Amino acid sequence: MYEGVWWFYCVRRTSSSCVNGLVCDEPFCEVMHCVCLSSPGWRLCTDNGCQEGRTEVVSLLVKAGANTDLQNKDGDSALMMAAREGRTEVVSLLLEAGANTDLQNKDGYSALMIAASSCSKTVPMLVKAGAALDLQNKEGDTAVIMATLRYHLPVSKELVRAGADLNLQNQEGLTALMISSRSGRTDLTEILLSGEIISLDIQSVNWMVGSVLLLLTRRCSNNEITA
Repeated sequence: MYEGVWWFYCVRRTSSSCVNGLVCDEPFCEVMHCVCLSSPGWRLCTDNGCQEGRTEVVSLLVKAGANTDLQNKDGDSALMMAAREGRTEVVSLLLEAGANTDLQNKDGYSALMIAASSCSKTVPMLVKAGAALDLQNKEGDTAVIMATLRYHLPVSKELVRAGADLNLQNQEGLTALMISSRSGRTDLTEILLSGEIISLDIQSVNWMVGSVLLLLTRRCSNNEITA
């Protein structure tokens, strides 16, 4: 029987040799390592040597009844970790097992937000699974705002196509469109403007920002003065 909340660390580091006799040592769990019991004794699995069997181990744990929604001290779940690492097969397993896509960690990040910020291949999978598009973290950022901040074009396009709310503002009073416009990213701005519902004249909660056009003209007058 698998006990405790440690099991989801194996989403990141496991080995096929861990299948028979998987155990965990608390100090290693703290640094997201799994310790595997092999025939000669203890062996520490690292990123270089423990990629092959990760999916199989996670499958075993899920079938054994492991709780997919347990969170560690930072509030991260197995799905969040797998999404961050871009582990599509593991994400698929967890989603099939009914993992909650909308859990948020202590900083307010959901699996989709984490995937969007890291330009993960798991974004379409999470969107298809019904992950909430418009959750906000403690700074008010949404998944589409994160993708915009990091200039992730494919992720931004996926979220816009899925219907993400482009009018939400973060704690700085910025929308995704304001962020892309002020950075001069024409291609990204075009993607955002293709959204079904987007307000060009929305007023920022931050009076220093105003609307998108006011933001751009203020930046030009302050930072792009020519002789």
